[in-house]
Amino acid sequence: LSLSTGPHPMALVRDVLRKEHVMSSQDLRDAPDRRSVCACGMVVIRQRPLTAKGFVFITLEDETGFANIVVKPDLAKRFRRDVIYSNVLYVWGKIERKDGVVNVVGERFRSVAIDGDSIKLKSRDFH
Repeated sequence: LSLSTGPHPMALVRDVLRKEHVMSSQDLRDAPDRRSVCACGMVVIRQRPLTAKGFVFITLEDETGFANIVVKPDLAKRFRRDVIYSNVLYVWGKIERKDGVVNVVGERFRSVAIDGDSIKLKSRDFH
């Protein structure tokens, strides 16, 4: 929303992420369907609707916007700690374009360790 008094936290590490071939949310929006990608961002929303049959939906934020992440039920169980408790998350997966919406269907997940005393990040999680 461009309301910050300084740079977005992800902008501070973008050069390192680029070297690791991590795409920004803008890059993801421009990527072709079915392309293998890696994304990293702050978890701002985590949803697990009862009607979604075990799927988890995550919204990551970086300095260029938001990325929609879809986590299949078996992977939500396998990567539970990273998927459910991460404040910043790496996601490896494939682009899925459908009806004008771009998602990353996650295949692998890794939490980014952040010193909890130096930065406070809070996602809006399901309860």
